[in-house]
Amino acid sequence: LEEKRGHWLWVTPILGALSMLAKPMALSLPLILVLLDWFKGRPLNRQAFIEKLPLGIIIGGIAWISYAAHARIPGESVVQSALIWPWTFTFYLRQFFFPYISVPLYRLAKPVLLTNPEYFLSLIVLFLVVLAVARLRRHKWFVFAVLFYFLSIFFLLRFDEVKDVNTVADRFMYLPGLGLCLLLGLGVERLWRKYGGKNLARGMVVAGFVVFVAAFSCKTFRQCYVWRDSMSLWRHDLKYFPDEPIALNNFAITMGETKEFEDAQKEYKKVMRSGLAGVRKGLAPETIRRIRKVDYLIGLYQKAIAAEPGFMDVRYNLGNLYAAVGRFPEAVEAYKKALEIDPKSKDAHCGLGDVYVEVGDARQAIFAFDQAMQLNPEDKDMHVMIVKAYTKAIEKNPAVAVYRESRSSVLARYAAMVNKDRPKATSYFNLGNLYVEVGDNAMALLAYRRVLELDSRHSGALYNLGNLYKEQGRFKEALGFYQKAVDANPRLADAWLNMGV
Repeated sequence: LEEKRGHWLWVTPILGALSMLAKPMALSLPLILVLLDWFKGRPLNRQAFIEKLPLGIIIGGIAWISYAAHARIPGESVVQSALIWPWTFTFYLRQFFFPYISVPLYRLAKPVLLTNPEYFLSLIVLFLVVLAVARLRRHKWFVFAVLFYFLSIFFLLRFDEVKDVNTVADRFMYLPGLGLCLLLGLGVERLWRKYGGKNLARGMVVAGFVVFVAAFSCKTFRQCYVWRDSMSLWRHDLKYFPDEPIALNNFAITMGETKEFEDAQKEYKKVMRSGLAGVRKGLAPETIRRIRKVDYLIGLYQKAIAAEPGFMDVRYNLGNLYAAVGRFPEAVEAYKKALEIDPKSKDAHCGLGDVYVEVGDARQAIFAFDQAMQLNPEDKDMHVMIVKAYTKAIEKNPAVAVYRESRSSVLARYAAMVNKDRPKATSYFNLGNLYVEVGDNAMALLAYRRVLELDSRHSGALYNLGNLYKEQGRFKEALGFYQKAVDANPRLADAWLNMGV
């Protein structure tokens, strides 16, 4: 028996390390193991701690890195920290016992003051929990449930008004709630043992249990519909927190991607080109109804900015919307505001460049694209993005030679980066696609051939080589590459179609 126990002691740190690599919350494992020793009646002596030493050595580094990355230290004031910590402690208890509101994002209740009932009541709940543990310290199950909750959630309790999303979250309660669930199960069992022999009492216990399960089952069923799609999710969040900036931003993005709102953006752009957007007189009622949908989206973004002026993503997305409907001066302003918050945002620089292309300002467009590359010199994806942006600019303004020169320069820089790095089939495949896009089929052929040297069954490269040979009228070679492409990926429908052609 002792030998088997020794084997399990070595398995525990391995599984503990894997759990921490999967989720930092597991760094509370050593504390829980000590609690389990106490609960099982083992003396907390030197041996109890020595046997956990391998666990501490193996996962200690992971625990330190995880805690350093996720832990928070007291924020603006000691008083504020003394209010936020009990609030987070109480939040999870409230969500466990009374999950009336369950949303993807929670923010601290404002203002963070003792006069705010949220914080005053949280202090009272914390005091009552501590008092209950002290008074019921001889009730082992109760103490175990409370300590299991506290030790499991300890590293997620916050001290400050954090700027990231997850100040608190329902999912953090999944593991800490286990001890409380065991305590509730014990309570039901003891009620049944005590009153199960009496028909009336037994009926009341059963009825209460059925009502409890039915209520939470209905809540679970309704919550599944909340997570059905992004539209339902963010609409649900805004129902309870109408000024939540992330929910406003994500709801606007999701709504803007629906066909109804995409059509509205196209209609708005037509009206902008006609010069009637500001007046809106003489427009058909249906047209006015459509462009008001765009105004609604703009309003959502502006509301999010008012709630959190430093939220870069919402300013960038507002710039995208303004650009999509042809309101270019506002788009420029929105992108510049985004870049004031995050000067290295490649998306905002490229968006700004695209707007300058639209208004015919080649000098400013090239400057914006160059800024993106100078601030992100090793970002290959950004180089691909800018080559594509220049291609669109050339299609719109074929007479502007400087766009072709700039595109060639960026493409050459990207090719040099690909050749300098460790050879990767994906990098050469992207390079070949760019050569096709700029019309340099000879270089594209070489790039795709390089892909096949690294991965002979790369279906994308095989298919694109078939296309290149088909365009040259070399149909036998094209058929050969199409055949190899479908051998590598039988579900590549376009290759089958081109073979038939």
